[in-house]
Amino acid sequence: MSEMQHVGGESKIKKDFFEHMETSFGRVEKGWRISTPSNDVQVVKTTPDYIVDANIYVSLGLSNSPYPLRNSGRHVRCELFFILPGECDFLHIPSIIEDVVTVMEKSGTAFLRGDVIGPKGELFEGHEFTSLYVAPPFLLPDESYGFMIEGEEVLFMWLVPITTAECEFVRQYGWERFEDRLEEMEVDVINIDRNSVA
Repeated sequence: MSEMQHVGGESKIKKDFFEHMETSFGRVEKGWRISTPSNDVQVVKTTPDYIVDANIYVSLGLSNSPYPLRNSGRHVRCELFFILPGECDFLHIPSIIEDVVTVMEKSGTAFLRGDVIGPKGELFEGHEFTSLYVAPPFLLPDESYGFMIEGEEVLFMWLVPITTAECEFVRQYGWERFEDRLEEMEVDVINIDRNSVA
């Protein structure tokens, strides 16, 4: 994985999408190229102005290729992102996204809301999170939705760090009950010091 030299591209679609991405996530501060079997993907770090003291790490380029949805004839394009507290500068986030992109490429299908990835060991040193939960991007502004490439919408998928117990809870009881529990307990899922809800 190397530091990114250039973000975006010369084509109008890439330029428009990059502008859309900055509107959705904030101005790009830094970026890296990651290596996956099928895609030329980058990860960029942004600081949104609509979330206090947070950084977002988002893939850029994954949406160049459409992926089928499981049990559906539809195809979607997607990008993946983390939201983390501003004081947390985890340099290995691009590597985590690289691993997740590789999982998606091997499966040949896009992630769906409620999918869990893991457990796969400690994601952040000193914290209990071992897995990732795929959530809708409900914290993003309305302008984030509706960008189309060749007639297919680009979906932003939020990778939320969860514990092994939470991962097992989702698999046993389903994503609806997990999200209901997060809402009932008023959990701040951006807080990496939060307690497990399972």
